[in-house]
Amino acid sequence: MKLTTFLNRARLSRIPVLLLLLVLLGTFVRPGPAPPAAGARLARLFAAPVAIDPRDPVRRRIGGLIFRRGWVLTSDDHGFGGISAMHVEGDQVLALADTGTLFRFALPARPGGQTMRIAPLAEGPGAANLKWDRDSESLAVGGGNAWIGFEGANAIWRYRRSDGHAEAHAAPVAMRQWPSNSGAESIARLSDGRFLVIAEDRDTAQPFSRALIFSGDPAVRGTAAIELRYRRVRDARPTDAVQMQDGRILILNRHFGWLSGLSATLVVADIITTMEHDAPDLVAFAIAGSILAVFVVLGVRRHGLVTLACGMAGVVVMIAACAISGLRVHFLDLIALPI
Repeated sequence: MKLTTFLNRARLSRIPVLLLLLVLLGTFVRPGPAPPAAGARLARLFAAPVAIDPRDPVRRRIGGLIFRRGWVLTSDDHGFGGISAMHVEGDQVLALADTGTLFRFALPARPGGQTMRIAPLAEGPGAANLKWDRDSESLAVGGGNAWIGFEGANAIWRYRRSDGHAEAHAAPVAMRQWPSNSGAESIARLSDGRFLVIAEDRDTAQPFSRALIFSGDPAVRGTAAIELRYRRVRDARPTDAVQMQDGRILILNRHFGWLSGLSATLVVADIITTMEHDAPDLVAFAIAGSILAVFVVLGVRRHGLVTLACGMAGVVVMIAACAISGLRVHFLDLIALPI
């Protein structure tokens, strides 16, 4: 299986999922109003139970999925809603609205109300009071950091989880041509430090959505990335992704039709195994392409040979320096360096 179509053969998973409905809520909660006024504040959050199948309230299984519990979330604060992504850690939830606002609350254990903290992001692309500039659609969390993807700006920002302070941001070159209103819909932080970013992409007859694998932090300018293609589920588009404990990627796909309504499909992709299988071919193509480019521009002459020798020497020195300092060199770096 080639890397550029690594998800073409992804199959539907038969796995139990504890928080399936919370994931779906991250896509289906009602759209929010205009961005709220800046400034953190407290509000009341209310949770009401919901059945996975209203026609059969006692139903607990859909295919290989086991439904545990689900909630309809409402609030007395007009800024609540439009939730694009959620991160659940222990009994705490960090939710991201598409207005550049974070909601922090406890995972509901029973119906009722609780106190919720609302914190609009003070820093981000463009003006804080314009939803077009702060159209935050994707979220990944790791350690003390949170990475947020913004449509419109086609940018990724890294924030401190403790206070929401922006530490770094970038508008990756590979994302500049992504659609402004259907760009970085999904961010998944992988266990080895890489990041998977998937575009929602336009609703066309094209069966693929664009995707990128970053060799490191995508909020750092110049981080190496390679482009992939994600084969969509029929009549659906990817809206969220996360890496599971076994290394595979769980991708949420949303379908909406005026007559068919809303539905969701979960897909599991074994991206790690596929990338490791294709890595040698990619490195070989990158090196061969670099050599060909040098010969085309400089010719098979002394200048061309000297340029190649210097480039190869630089790669060897970089690998040696990383080995001495204990830094890991990823194959994406080996692809980027010859280029």
